[in-house]
Amino acid sequence: MTPERRLQIEKVLVALLPLGTAERTALLDLTCANDPEMRRELESLLAQEIRAARFLETPALEVAARALAREAADSLVGRSVGPYRIDRLLGAGGMGEVYYGWDTRLLRPVALKFLPKEYMNDDAALDRFELEGRAASALSHPNICVVYDVGDLEGRPFIAMEYLEGQTLRVCMSACALAQSTALTYAAQILHGLSAAHRKGVVHRDLKPENLWITQEGRIKILDFGLAKVDEPIGQPESGTSSPATEPGRIMGTVGYMSPEQVRGQPVDQRTDLFAFGAILHEMVAGERAFHGSTPMDTVSAILNLNPPGLSDPAIDQLVRRCLEKDRAVRYQSADDIASALEQLPHAPATPAEPDVSVVRSRRWLLRTGASAITAASLIGTWGWVSGRWRPWPLGSRQLITKLAVLPLTNLSNDAEQEYFAEGMTDILIADLAEIGSLRVISRTSVMQFKDTKKPLPEIAKQLGVDAIVTASVMKSGPRVRITAQLVDGSTDQHLWVKSYERDLSDVFAMQGEVARAIAGEVHAHLTNREEVRLARTRKIAPAALDAYLLGRHHWELFTEDSLLKSIEYFEQATRLDSGHAAAYSGIAEAWSGLFFMGARSFDEAIPKARQFAIQAVALDDSSAEAHHARAVVYYHEWNWKAAEVENDKAITVNPGYSTSYVLATNICRHLGRADESIVAAKKGLQVDPLAMITNQMLGNAYVNARKYDLAIVQYQKALELHPNNPTLLYHLGWAYAYTREFDKGIRAIENHLALEGGDSELSPDLAYIYSLTGKKDEAKAILGRVLELARTHQVSPGLIAMMNIGLNEREQALTWLEKAYQQHSSIMAWLKVDPRFDPIRSEPRFQGLMQRVGLV
Repeated sequence: MTPERRLQIEKVLVALLPLGTAERTALLDLTCANDPEMRRELESLLAQEIRAARFLETPALEVAARALAREAADSLVGRSVGPYRIDRLLGAGGMGEVYYGWDTRLLRPVALKFLPKEYMNDDAALDRFELEGRAASALSHPNICVVYDVGDLEGRPFIAMEYLEGQTLRVCMSACALAQSTALTYAAQILHGLSAAHRKGVVHRDLKPENLWITQEGRIKILDFGLAKVDEPIGQPESGTSSPATEPGRIMGTVGYMSPEQVRGQPVDQRTDLFAFGAILHEMVAGERAFHGSTPMDTVSAILNLNPPGLSDPAIDQLVRRCLEKDRAVRYQSADDIASALEQLPHAPATPAEPDVSVVRSRRWLLRTGASAITAASLIGTWGWVSGRWRPWPLGSRQLITKLAVLPLTNLSNDAEQEYFAEGMTDILIADLAEIGSLRVISRTSVMQFKDTKKPLPEIAKQLGVDAIVTASVMKSGPRVRITAQLVDGSTDQHLWVKSYERDLSDVFAMQGEVARAIAGEVHAHLTNREEVRLARTRKIAPAALDAYLLGRHHWELFTEDSLLKSIEYFEQATRLDSGHAAAYSGIAEAWSGLFFMGARSFDEAIPKARQFAIQAVALDDSSAEAHHARAVVYYHEWNWKAAEVENDKAITVNPGYSTSYVLATNICRHLGRADESIVAAKKGLQVDPLAMITNQMLGNAYVNARKYDLAIVQYQKALELHPNNPTLLYHLGWAYAYTREFDKGIRAIENHLALEGGDSELSPDLAYIYSLTGKKDEAKAILGRVLELARTHQVSPGLIAMMNIGLNEREQALTWLEKAYQQHSSIMAWLKVDPRFDPIRSEPRFQGLMQRVGLV
């Protein structure tokens, strides 16, 4: 028999052994339809399991025990243990009997594995399960089989684990050769699972295709940590108290996938798993084993002395050869290192490849017969051992994830000029996730503070107050873009999910929606019909229009006069290239509103343009939070408070994580004198953007208008801890001190604000007002005089002049200047109803008339 023929028979035999008679017949029909000679050989081997075990280089006693366990297993069917009902036997392996069970509490299927009775007095077997229990209880990762619970039935230990449907990698490879893209996709998932195990100090030591499960969705699950080594760092010898299953010098593992140090019985570390990974990747790509001989000793000799056959793809061949180096110091040193190398391959897959039709047929057959669960369950076992007796291992279930943060996407293009693209992709993903009402997603302002950070993820999660963090990388190359995203548990740093996506740039919005839906599915977030439709959008965009839009967003975020004007240029370019791009119209509207807000353009110049583009944005996409917010801002500046509130509420409904809308809601409530509502809105904004300066400031401002000055001072001080020496925060803190009559502190804070802003204290209306309150009328008048002189040649806000007149108790002059402020549509008019500085003239009829004209009465 040639080595190639032997390997072909081996692959099918491994899949057949755990099955019952009917399932074996069905699989033989499928795999040997055109090869009757192979069928006869397989049937001959299966007639005697001991002979089959020898053929597979498997210890004969293990196969015999497997057969014996199957015969004795039916006694548990129909019984219950805890919340689990035992419905039927799935299969029996050398170290366990596996049943299909039903969790009557959580209403889900489970796989229940019991230690065979004949092993209950076997110290070596018990020690092995103790080790396995410790290993599995430490691991929680989407590429590792999930353990739900452990317990015992009349002293017989069992473990409840996820019930898997699909097939082992061995069965997959026996049905047909793997496409290269499929092999690389599976390889990436294996590495993610290994990385999670290795970070917990767990080395598998028996990684092989039989212990790798492929679910119906194409996800790899690592099974069977029965030979794992726990909590021993790289390069250290195994503990002298190891169980017989892990004694130094004893060869443990499966010949063909064992590392040189493993076959020599030497101490092992995580690099042993990396060797096995290399052998598996070679086999997936080449369709044959990296090391194989006619006898086990020949295979061992090949591992120690020979190099594997070359692969047709030079890049993959180089990666595999480094994994399979005889000297572990020369191998890759971690699974993460290999994952990085894999990602850099020119043809690395970005999405899981669709399997060939023959594989699909095989999977469908396995699901019909139930063999999928048999094979998976027969390969897995995890228990806990405490004080010499079996009892449930204290495992905690994963925390419900309702709060997420998306860290800034890493730019993999090695082109600093592409940073705007990575930031834009971050914004889009955050916006998509934030539209899911059942999730709270942190806004971009808070997460951008962690760009290029080296902080541990649990520390970031704690600071942001989230359950999980999404990290991702993006690479734009020509007309294609690839995003690799992963979901990480915020408290444990466990990787819960990872996936890569690649699309044409024109499909980037559809891709981002797909990423968001996948993440939502992983955290079991409920999606409404509207949210499902929104995230399933398929609208394309011209790549040049996308580029112009993202550049517009980049310049808008800088929020200077020059940058806002530049953003308008880019947004307009985007609309010319794609007239249906609602977000670009929203961007133009927001930019014009921003120019008016900062005083760079008049109301008459800026707001009509903002209105025009906001209306177009809403008309193009009524489901866009940005469009509704842009329209609300226009209403706000027009003093149409009710319309602004209605439109802003629409933005919040569409995107509950859009922190800018909570800022606007806070201000609207403040203007209208609804102090308690403004505090509630400010706190909501702070929840979704906890580290942003503006959301922290807004809560302080809401307290000021509620006349809760002590709370305002505390809030501004908290904000300054996050943003030291921020001039805006110092300004508001100064006034909060002034309202509590701590004038010295107030003056110092405002002077610090002026110094940081480059302002002139001799022209400060704020200091003039406070000087008036402290009896320093001459100093206040001197400032007023200098400002009036400046107003002859420069544009000065009439509202600020009015404020100084109020401080000096010059009521008529104050009201005259406020009338001028009204004519110029000055933003200071919005504060007439609630700003404490207007208190001295609040009862004046002319003042009341101004409030009425502004819509505040």
